[in-house]
Amino acid sequence: MTDDEDGTADSGSSNSGTPTNGGTTTNTASGNAQVGVQAGVILGDVMTYQIREDATPEEKFEVGVNFLESLIPGRARELIDEAFAGGHSTSKVHFYRLLALVSGRSRSELSAEETARLKHAQNNPIPVTDKWSDGLRVTIMILDSAQRSDADIRVPLKELDALDPVQSSLILRNLEQFLEGPLEDQMWHRSLERAKSSQLADRRVDRVWKFFQAQPAHPRVRPPQPPVTRPVSRSIAGASAVIISASAVYLGVLLAEESQLGALAVLLVSVAVGVSGLRHDIEWRFRYAASRSASGSRSAGFASEVDREFRYYFTKYHPDDVDSSTWWILTESARQSVRDELVEVYRERDMPVVRIKWLIRHEARQAVRRWNSGTLDEYSRDLEPFLHMGTIAVLGAGLSGSGLLWAVVAAVQARPLGAVCATLLLLGAGLVWARYRLDSTRSSRLFAAEQDENRAVLAVRRAEFDRWRKVLADRPSDREIATWLDCDRKIIFDRALRHYRLKPSDVISHAFAELPAGRPGRARVRHGPWRYRGYRISVFLLTMDGVRQFDAVLDLDTGEISDRERMNYRFDVIASVRVTRAASAAQTFALVLVNGQEIKMNTAESALGEVLEDETPEAVARITQDAAGLQHTLSVLEGVAAEGKEWVRRRGAPVLRTFGFHALTCPFRDHGGLVGSTPRRLST
Repeated sequence: MTDDEDGTADSGSSNSGTPTNGGTTTNTASGNAQVGVQAGVILGDVMTYQIREDATPEEKFEVGVNFLESLIPGRARELIDEAFAGGHSTSKVHFYRLLALVSGRSRSELSAEETARLKHAQNNPIPVTDKWSDGLRVTIMILDSAQRSDADIRVPLKELDALDPVQSSLILRNLEQFLEGPLEDQMWHRSLERAKSSQLADRRVDRVWKFFQAQPAHPRVRPPQPPVTRPVSRSIAGASAVIISASAVYLGVLLAEESQLGALAVLLVSVAVGVSGLRHDIEWRFRYAASRSASGSRSAGFASEVDREFRYYFTKYHPDDVDSSTWWILTESARQSVRDELVEVYRERDMPVVRIKWLIRHEARQAVRRWNSGTLDEYSRDLEPFLHMGTIAVLGAGLSGSGLLWAVVAAVQARPLGAVCATLLLLGAGLVWARYRLDSTRSSRLFAAEQDENRAVLAVRRAEFDRWRKVLADRPSDREIATWLDCDRKIIFDRALRHYRLKPSDVISHAFAELPAGRPGRARVRHGPWRYRGYRISVFLLTMDGVRQFDAVLDLDTGEISDRERMNYRFDVIASVRVTRAASAAQTFALVLVNGQEIKMNTAESALGEVLEDETPEAVARITQDAAGLQHTLSVLEGVAAEGKEWVRRRGAPVLRTFGFHALTCPFRDHGGLVGSTPRRLST
């Protein structure tokens, strides 16, 4: 699905494609796409990771658990440790605290204090007997067995299988980097099977895209301007009406006294025709002048973003019998009218355009529906003049003037001075009263008409707003996104293992590097990491023979994975690992080879406009890096770059001892292109 699909079909509309991200660059060695800052969706009303400044230890623990279950172990360790230090100590706390300690890390990444804590946990399990203490006991049993070459791995595996599914899943997900030897292979087999069965679970394909939709802004319409009548104007209009009446009565009396019955009849008819003409003139002027223009916009940037969305959706949705270019021309008046309205009513600073995309899309679809029903001209919300009303007004004015002239001439013959004065008063007061009446009635009519129209338009928009909210009601949580992404990582890791014909225990260490790529779009919850609709995931496998890099592109919406590139290189061709940190805490790291080639990867950053009031770009970048396991990846690559084979030998010693070998005497084998001064690239 595209970013605006909701599972419903629109009759008479067609797609013209989906816009893509901005330009990308190609790395000198691996072709990894480097994506800079791109606009994203922030789900600020989701409080999964929200924590108050005066939070209790229990509240900190619960938020820490949310972070750990969403595979953000760094922040989870901080909060769970704070909760423990604050006096919150239960079997559940000890279970999650132990998992957070080892999650996403290898033994060599633990500090001396953390290593001591781990040993203490292994030697001093808490005596409480409940499901959480059972989970803690099994975790410790697995960690012990991973360190002993003579351990019977069947016992911890049997205990693991007997655990509550939630606990066993947590153990499998968080001990992945920490295990070694045959136990690692068995645990990996269970973890992979679970990943395959869960990868598309919970209607992933139907729901993932909804995570990247902004919370829709409530529908609005531009309020009509109420008529304003000044007291002085009303007084002048009242006086004019009195003068008109007195002058007309005086002329009528003159004609009656002189027995000018024909002229009197003409005078009466002229007044009636004049009133009718004035009424049509008011209606004509009302309809002609009813169109409105926007009073302004928040900023040129906001208006240009609205323009871009209008262009996209009015090009995307058009009648089947009209091409997009013609449709763009046909809807110019309608489109501009609504565009001006939306720019005006959503002009506050904290209203990003993504929150009204649903409304722009709705208006584009409405235009198609109105075209199909033959009412597109009404869509512009501009009340156009009717020719016959103007004609009646002009004819009425002409007839009334002619008849009045005839009556005045007859009255002048009877009493010249009085008739002339009465006529002048009648004309002057009539012009003043007509002007007031025109303005007052037109303003009142326009206000009433706009109120009626606004009620109708708002009702339609509310119906669409409610429908769209129902579509998004099953939006996945960040935890679900993290779970699906973890399943994808495991399947990519399995592909890399099968390609290189390795078992997990053959790999001394592995690491992931994730970059946004492919399908555009990103979103996050408050205080959460950026999640992307498309990823380029690189897997680094460190074996005794060298580094194997396996790249794949992931479509998060569907879980589809496509292999892209493979690279093999020896440890001695790695010259250095260079890490740079931007002001926004976004990191760029480059694996520099001895021949000058660079494998460069950039982590995404947040612009100032993409953080909420209680966030900072640095904090968001750190959380995103934590979720991607960047620190573990850097630890592995920096260790290889700094010490080469010696680092690998030390890391591989426990594995080799498991099979009865000594790490320092294990020979390096020539394996598939690993001998040479430059990496061997295998593109698929």
